[in-house]
Amino acid sequence: MAGAEITDTGYVLHRRRLRETSLLLELFTRQHGRVGVVARGAAQGRKGTQPPLEFVPCHLAWSGTGELPRLLRAEPSDRPLVLVGERLFSALYMNELLMRLLHRGEGDALAFAAYEESLSHLADGRALEPVLRHFEALLLEACGYGMQLEAEGDTGVAIEIQNVYCYVPERGAVRETPNAPHRVIHGGTLLALAGQLPWDDERLREAKGLMRFLLQGYLGGRPLAARALFGLVVEDRS
Repeated sequence: MAGAEITDTGYVLHRRRLRETSLLLELFTRQHGRVGVVARGAAQGRKGTQPPLEFVPCHLAWSGTGELPRLLRAEPSDRPLVLVGERLFSALYMNELLMRLLHRGEGDALAFAAYEESLSHLADGRALEPVLRHFEALLLEACGYGMQLEAEGDTGVAIEIQNVYCYVPERGAVRETPNAPHRVIHGGTLLALAGQLPWDDERLREAKGLMRFLLQGYLGGRPLAARALFGLVVEDRS
């Protein structure tokens, strides 16, 4: 039974060969989150079967009742984004985060909007580090790991710019040194992540360290391939 046709807007996150003639595509869509589909005949380059490249917004259609439905259409809805060098590597890093943090069927409009906005900012020439930190924080929120950035985790007292905190996963920022894994960070950095303060070099440095610490835990300690392949994007520049 083929199942009803499903349509959505989205992007290709990842592709790999499936048997001799087909490709397995991982899509990220506005309404359905992450979706795995089979593009039959695409691996042979048949006319009309080639799926779009990554970072091209598309009108997508698929059908099927199993774990891997069949891709019916993938029609570009806009021009491809121009991403080269570090900006391309940064976009690939975002794709890998989505693949690692979201299971099929997971994702929502917030995560999709964060991804689409971040891709646009990368293509527009915005500073890389603020774009990536913003995307990471919003993605964690969409995955149910939302960060407490404006109030202390234990007391609810507002974060102060000049104070130094210990950030504990699932608990937030606390003033005392906890007997648990944590990251020391200034209040100004937390407020910058929340969009309440502008970025400066020190806040960006601290925010990168904090996000790496949190992501390492949520990724089970497994390193990201993008960090190994594209050190220009994720290596500390200090």
